[in-house]
Amino acid sequence: SSVAAATTPSATPRVAGALPARYGIVLGIAAVAVLLLGISVWTFHRGGNPVRAECSAGRLSAWDDGDRLLWTHDLPQQGRAPERRVDARVADLDGDGASEALAFFVSTPPLPLPDRAYDELVCLSSAGRVLWHHRPQRTLRFSGRSFDGPWYLSDILVVAQPARRTSEVWLTVNHRAFWPAFVERVDSRGQASLAFVNSGSLYALNAVPDASGAHVLVGGRNEEYGAAA
Repeated sequence: SSVAAATTPSATPRVAGALPARYGIVLGIAAVAVLLLGISVWTFHRGGNPVRAECSAGRLSAWDDGDRLLWTHDLPQQGRAPERRVDARVADLDGDGASEALAFFVSTPPLPLPDRAYDELVCLSSAGRVLWHHRPQRTLRFSGRSFDGPWYLSDILVVAQPARRTSEVWLTVNHRAFWPAFVERVDSRGQASLAFVNSGSLYALNAVPDASGAHVLVGGRNEEYGAAA
């Protein structure tokens, strides 16, 4: 008698090293996510150079040339917007092609020392990252009397330095007793140097450019002569 050989359906051969289909789907979704993230980052960097900034209600905001909001930065909790209006500044301080944003806020100390409030300048990168802070801290002496602050800022001016392809920030700084006052120049790293001292208040800055850079003009009042200066 003959015995019939039993046959069973054979399974589909599996290729060594191949991943199951479900893993392929997961990898595909991950690849799409990475691609979308890369596109969003590229778009941000492509159009992420601020051309305008405003500081109000304890927040600094920056916009690009299409008037699109790039970022916002909350000032420290103890900070408040200054009562006097000084617009934020946008400039390429270090000459790398990306603009930094500058603004100042008033830091209010806790009671019982409200009169020790001081102004502080903050510089942020084109991406909204804090680069440095600057708080004017100097002691001036007139007729045997010392003035050590607190100091407040009344004007900000960005002055280009063509020879170095950078810019400087000039500040008028006043004592809260209304005098004396001084002018500081701050470089792209936040390092300040004293440029001028006045026995009175200072209100405004302007620049007259020339071949070597610019002449900075300062407006205010001189108490020694009791007149505008």
